[in-house]
Amino acid sequence: MSDDRISSTTRALESAASSAGMWISGDGRVTEADAAALLGLAPGTLANLRGAEIAPTHYRTGRVTYRIADLAHWIEAHRAVRIAASLERKP
Repeated sequence: MSDDRISSTTRALESAASSAGMWISGDGRVTEADAAALLGLAPGTLANLRGAEIAPTHYRTGRVTYRIADLAHWIEAHRAVRIAASLERKP
């Protein structure tokens, strides 16, 4: 997993969040509903992933929030797994 790819994904998520008018904290966190939207998931699905401890790193400070950089890292970590699995299946 490349730092350049994570940085690029972080910038894309920040841009998408800003364009959508999402609240972004000073340290780059978004609400759980907004994080789910950025990931293309239903909020309940993200909550279930969090409960199963397989979601991106989250923060609970009165409400659950996610750092955009952590979302980008999670996306790229799962991308690498899918690509590796895809390559293993090819004859």
